[in-house]
Amino acid sequence: MALTTYAGLTASVADWLHRTDLTTVIADCVVLAEEKFNRRLRTRQQELVLADTAIDASYQIALPTYFLAVKQLWRVSGTEKYALEAKPLEFVAGQQTGDLASVYSIRSSVLEFGGTGTVGGILYRTIPDLATNSTNWLLSAHPSAYLYATLAEAAVYTRDTEALAIWSQQADAKIAEIQRTENRDEMSGPVRVRV
Repeated sequence: MALTTYAGLTASVADWLHRTDLTTVIADCVVLAEEKFNRRLRTRQQELVLADTAIDASYQIALPTYFLAVKQLWRVSGTEKYALEAKPLEFVAGQQTGDLASVYSIRSSVLEFGGTGTVGGILYRTIPDLATNSTNWLLSAHPSAYLYATLAEAAVYTRDTEALAIWSQQADAKIAEIQRTENRDEMSGPVRVRV
């Protein structure tokens, strides 16, 4: 079975395990693998633009669905952008006055600001889950990461310590490789020579 869809992944995992009795367990293992991906990966494909949004009277902006983390936030003033600094919630709450925001914190499902203004930025979103979407960018680009991470979770369930060591090592290596490549590509660009 091809590793291009959720059905293909779950069938491949069952084949690799030589088990036909773990259908619901394999589905859970995919969810656990995706949880690991969302904890460890921050890629361009996960970036979500926060369009310029006015901070409300409670000094908040609601976080979008599938929010994972903040990459960068800025306060917008005309054509200028001013970087906002992440601070603990207690600090931000003490800054909430009529002044323009310079700090923010995350509370539950909102961004909390220490002032007013209009804010834009770049957020990270969760990786679209396969159970709902059938496929996603990560499965298309890195099917081995999904396979190895799901097999590692299945090895926990089956209490196969030898398989767990193998699949965990493979999954961790793939996740690290994806992140290294992402970091390298983000910093790459044309070479400039100074004269």
